[in-house]
Amino acid sequence: MRQKKIEIGKMIKKYPILAGFALIVLVMCLVLVIKMYEKRSAIEPTVVTEAMARPATVDGFTAGEDTVRYLISAVREDDLDKAMRAFPVDEMVLGADSAKIIDMEEQFSSEFNPPSSVYAQYVPAASSEIAGQYAAEMASLENALEWEKAEILDVRILLPEEQMTGQYQREMLELSECWGADVMCEMLAEIRCGEELYMFPVTVAKYGESWKVFRLEAAVSGNVQSGLAGTDEEIYESLTDPEVEEEVWETLGEEEELQYTDDPEQQMLPPNYFLAGQAYSQSPEDVITQFSKYIEKEDITSALCFGYLGHEQLESDQVSVMNRQKEFAKQIVEMYCGLLFEEKTRDPQPLEDLGMTGEEIVGKLNPENIPYMDLKKIIHLGENEYAAVYVYGREYYLTGFTMCENENGWQIKSLTSALAGLEDGGVRKITESEYERLEVE
Repeated sequence: MRQKKIEIGKMIKKYPILAGFALIVLVMCLVLVIKMYEKRSAIEPTVVTEAMARPATVDGFTAGEDTVRYLISAVREDDLDKAMRAFPVDEMVLGADSAKIIDMEEQFSSEFNPPSSVYAQYVPAASSEIAGQYAAEMASLENALEWEKAEILDVRILLPEEQMTGQYQREMLELSECWGADVMCEMLAEIRCGEELYMFPVTVAKYGESWKVFRLEAAVSGNVQSGLAGTDEEIYESLTDPEVEEEVWETLGEEEELQYTDDPEQQMLPPNYFLAGQAYSQSPEDVITQFSKYIEKEDITSALCFGYLGHEQLESDQVSVMNRQKEFAKQIVEMYCGLLFEEKTRDPQPLEDLGMTGEEIVGKLNPENIPYMDLKKIIHLGENEYAAVYVYGREYYLTGFTMCENENGWQIKSLTSALAGLEDGGVRKITESEYERLEVE
């Protein structure tokens, strides 16, 4: 053996260039192997359907009426992707003032959208929650009418004189500031379906130069009106007044003549939501380990991929996929809240009881502290239920996982464990002695 080492050494001295070349080849081979492994094990964090890949024909609508007509045309065409583009998903995610929303509500719970405008790490979760909610509302609207027979007769401002009152404008300004909009306006569409007339209230919000559909309801009269409602021409006329509309637009900063888009129903807005990809592993323990790694890296998009989202239904029922993504995102946010915010936050807690302001709560939810979390143990509780123990800030925390398996491998069905008494995304602090007993069991 010694003789061989000596001979190798002599060869290196005798042929240094050849030895150097061989070393370079060896390193390149190692790099290639590593890259091939990374490519094989890498996650495709998002998927783009054929509908989502359609290019935009306009950047936005500069008239609120056009936005409403666009949305209704998407519903009539049974085109969920087209409809989703009418909602301010990106705008709300990046512009919401979470502290102001919490202060306005005078309470806080983990059900609130995470502070994505403050911490970019929360953007995928907030986007999933907001988009999922809008998709669910569109599904309900689809079942409310035989839309293929529907015809848009008119779109006007709802109760324009009331929208010009000082109190109403103050309330709408506060709502606009909460969600990053410049101004908002409540409108009323008149729709004919067969021999019947319907009215459809919509609140539109202006972001920059474009109007988006903020919500499928209106509250200008003091009572929330949502969804389709039967009407007649006399009622519709009593709730609108075209002669006063110009004054309303002027109060909203639309002092110049409104610029309408030709055939808004035929246009396509830019996409503004995403669908998480899907990742699998051959064992529940490895899925939990990989999921925890991405949580520690503050990569919520990749963490979402390990949840069961039902992509086999993507072509036939995208709403269900988006709903699962929304619910899994909410569970991840609940997990973050459980680790970062020691007080129980699943149920709304009055700010007075918490002794905190909205700004202080947002400060406690800083996800940059998550990298200091360490996965210590994975315990199989029975059936498809598991628990994981994390150490964070020298404290032990228990979280639950319910797993599911299909032909591609294992995924997380939900961040729950009935056997551990942990609900969706729930986190429970445990003592070191409890942790040690879990190790033994």
